[in-house]
Amino acid sequence: MKSHSYSIIAPLSKDIDSLFFGIREYAPEIMVLLADDSTKSFAGIARQSIEGLGVPVTVLHIPSCNGVREVSKVIYKIAAKYGRDNLIINSVSGNSLANSIILSAAFINGISAFTIRDGEIINLPVMKYPYYRFIGEKKLKILQLLNKEKCCNSLEELGKKIGMSLPLISYHINGNRVSKGLKALDLVDIDEKKGKVKVMLSRFGKQLIAPLE
Repeated sequence: MKSHSYSIIAPLSKDIDSLFFGIREYAPEIMVLLADDSTKSFAGIARQSIEGLGVPVTVLHIPSCNGVREVSKVIYKIAAKYGRDNLIINSVSGNSLANSIILSAAFINGISAFTIRDGEIINLPVMKYPYYRFIGEKKLKILQLLNKEKCCNSLEELGKKIGMSLPLISYHINGNRVSKGLKALDLVDIDEKKGKVKVMLSRFGKQLIAPLE
């Protein structure tokens, strides 16, 4: 049993038994179940089964667990409430898609996670801090600005709105031989037409910035 006190986050599925993975290992103070429209009918049974072991349960309803952005937002809020270091994610209790999504959300938010191999708990190598903390403050500000609707039609407009010179904004977007830019990090897409360069969040960029919306 781990000496650290944890709370477990787990996607809910029809396989109620998979929710018990990790309870003996981590002795959680609370379990937070993520239920979407397809699984919320099982929430009552799951709550009763888990609380029968003396573990309090909170059920959070997400209309759909099929999007990394929405799940990341929810996990970000859970981390703000319980503390990031006190959380661990069960990445095997949902269906295959939900498990993949919640594991992606774990990496984005810097939340520990575990899986099961041959009946044994395997801790996954998730970074201790949220992924977006490693980008740098100025790059993060660019991403947050790009996340706004109808942000910018050109690199020049982006620079003016964020208060950076064109060479500096270009450096953060394109990087150099020493430091990768947002483009090399696959966080932005570039669209160049008639000499104008438009920068947009990539799919991964949208997922990364979702918790901070």
